[in-house]
Amino acid sequence: MMLRKGFGLRRALGASRSFSVSLILLQTAFVSFIGIAMGMATSAVVLIISHDPLPGLTFSGALAMLTLITTLIATLLSAFIVTSREPIRELRIT
Repeated sequence: MMLRKGFGLRRALGASRSFSVSLILLQTAFVSFIGIAMGMATSAVVLIISHDPLPGLTFSGALAMLTLITTLIATLLSAFIVTSREPIRELRIT
């Protein structure tokens, strides 16, 4: 709800719809990178403690890219819904 009002304010002040969508995707990508890094670090620690072999760099990279792409595709629908609403409607105090 709060994010919708923020994007409604940006749109009312002149931000384009494509700028708002790209801003949402950029924020999601940033959070995804943090989650991917934390997940890979945690799994490496667990595998080292349990004396299991670490997966190869190719596998880890492919898994990270798949996670990032899936996250961004899932975000696209909500980004388009948020930016398709009228800015005045989002700025109303209810």
